[in-house]
Amino acid sequence: MQGMMPYGSGYMGGGGIPALIALAVGYIVCLLANKEKGKLRKAGYVIGIAIIAMSSIIILSKALWIAKKCINRCPIRGSMMPMQPAPMSPRN
Repeated sequence: MQGMMPYGSGYMGGGGIPALIALAVGYIVCLLANKEKGKLRKAGYVIGIAIIAMSSIIILSKALWIAKKCINRCPIRGSMMPMQPAPMSPRN
């Protein structure tokens, strides 16, 4: 089992943790832009929202990648019995 990372420990490390930090930085940029006026305020919002959008896309794609990996490695996948209808009991 050497070389395999358990779910949750290493999967967010390759792009997930920096994306979470970038999400926080984008929020801080938007907060700081709120204190400015005119074109600087608009530029700050554009930059902050762009950072937030890119990091959100990275986080969502990483989460979908992890979900796909977990589904493909599910130990009980395909071994579950199909659902059977419940037997009907006669009513009195």
